[in-house]
Parts: sequence; C-alpha cells; structure tokens
Amino acid sequence: MSSLYKIGTCFNCQKCLYYFINLSQEIYNCNITKKPLRSDKNVDRSKKGCQVYNRHVSSTIHPTQLTFLKEANEKFEYEQDFITKFDISFCSARNSKYEQSKTRKIKKTSQANTQVQNKKNLTQINIQVIIKKNNKSSPEK
Repeated sequence: MSSLYKIGTCFNCQKCLYYFINLSQEIYNCNITKKPLRSDKNVDRSKKGCQVYNRHVSSTIHPTQLTFLKEANEKFEYEQDFITKFDISFCSARNSKYEQSKTRKIKKTSQANTQVQNKKNLTQINIQVIIKKNNKSSPEK
C-alpha cells in the first residue's frame, strides 16, 4: 500500500475516521495510521451518522467501483496501483456512494440498450395530406 494513504482516513474524502474531521481543511493530531474499528472506544460517536466502513479491495472489484476509487486515487495522489490487494476505509457518506456506484452505471447502460432496441422496432411512415380550398363563398349569417 502507498505510504500516502493512511488507513484511519476516508479513502475518498480524507476525513479522519476517529474524530470525523476533514483533514484537508483542518490539522488534527490523531493516529490515522491505525485501522479504526466500529467497536473502538477512541472513535468519537457524538456526531450523528458517523460510522467507519472497512473494505478489502481486490482485482475482482466491479468496474464502476474501480473508477470511483481511481478518481480518489488521482485527486489525493495516493499512488495506488490497484493490482495488489489492499485495505481502505470509508466514512458513511462515501461508503454509500461507493455501494451506489456499483448499480448506477448498469442502469444507464440498460436504458441505452432499451432505446437502441426501440429504434430498431420503429417503422417510418410518410403521409401526404392535401387540403383544397373551396372557391365558393360561404353564406354569411
């Protein structure tokens, strides 16, 4: 694993997973080299909705999830190669986005396939309508 990514931070947003502080905006002194667990007593549970999600990334990851991780890898310059297996952690918000990324692109692809199939089933019909004006004057009321 690259020395730039610390397991005690969210891989996608660099939030400290002990005190849930954004480390890209604030400097805080906590041990981010140790993997945080849900049962750790030193993890601040006072903030609502703050949980830790630990993941093991391998080569069998879904392609859209791999894209999600590669975007964070480039953004924060982790220098992760994604060939070897490694562990990462997410905050609850990023874990949700990570899970949703697995199905989001698949739905778009299936919608595109349906549109292509619908276009194949269409038949073009040309209709010509001719309206002739009557030269007789109509009676007025």
